[in-house]
Amino acid sequence: MDTITLNGQRFKLVPIIDDDGEEPLSLESLESLVVPYLEYAEYIADKKLSTVTGYERRINQFTGWLKSNHLTAITGQHWIDYYISLKKRKLSAHTVRNHRNDLKVYADWLVANKHISYNPLLPIKPPKAEIDQPLRSISPECMQTMLDHANTPRDYALLMLFKTSGCRKSDIVSRHWIMKWGDMDIDNRRGRVLGKGKKHRPLFFSVETARALQAYRNTLPNTEADQPMWVGKRGPLGITGVYQIFKNIATRAGVKNTCQWNPHAWRHRWARTMDDNEMTTPKLQYLMGHASIETTEVYTRPEAADLQIDYDRHAKFD
Repeated sequence: MDTITLNGQRFKLVPIIDDDGEEPLSLESLESLVVPYLEYAEYIADKKLSTVTGYERRINQFTGWLKSNHLTAITGQHWIDYYISLKKRKLSAHTVRNHRNDLKVYADWLVANKHISYNPLLPIKPPKAEIDQPLRSISPECMQTMLDHANTPRDYALLMLFKTSGCRKSDIVSRHWIMKWGDMDIDNRRGRVLGKGKKHRPLFFSVETARALQAYRNTLPNTEADQPMWVGKRGPLGITGVYQIFKNIATRAGVKNTCQWNPHAWRHRWARTMDDNEMTTPKLQYLMGHASIETTEVYTRPEAADLQIDYDRHAKFD
């Protein structure tokens, strides 16, 4: 039987069959199971809509590759061949890792529901991230430029909340949550959000943010406790509306093509600022709503530019 060497280990390449010895899963069956899987991910596993969309996109890329290679009876070898094809395209480690992880989770679901007998991606370790990876956080200079171009009380207050609280877009609005005025105690500079896993956690913000929130509140006709905080001309903002505010400001400020400006980049900058100011990682983990401390460490991992600055500061060889 054919074998393949991965990560220094040899593995048998066998067709994906169930315990009864049935034929490999057909491409038609694989495609027909995508919708039930995505529904499971969204409604049972409670994954974010953006995560589910990523699952769908990468699974479709996989099935598209199968079609382009005229493959109709899918074996474990085909999953591995697709992974190898990604590596050969010299995609970034981040991109390859996302493909591998999303397809592995799909294969896990197929195994759990007895559509296949084993997960062919299980022995494949995701590639390590490059040390000199692109910046994920917005620079302080770019952040200030965007704040300077936030030309309404609402937009300025929203940016300040992201700058000083480290919130997610889904903390503002999601399928299960919409931030209301009753969730904010402006005088005491704190609030609460419903994060991942439908768990509440506290939110803290600066004095300047409190002033900005109050100034924005003063522009609204109804700010009772049960009223949504973030509204536009057509009513409460959705998650796309929040993203669009950042995009519009970045465009107006002239930084859309020169820096990381999206809401998540602001969250990265907040985490790095708190880490630089010596907040402990467990406390940072709690405030960010992470189930795993390893996730928090992704946000505090030194970037190449920071390492160069620190090296130059400490190196005394000349």
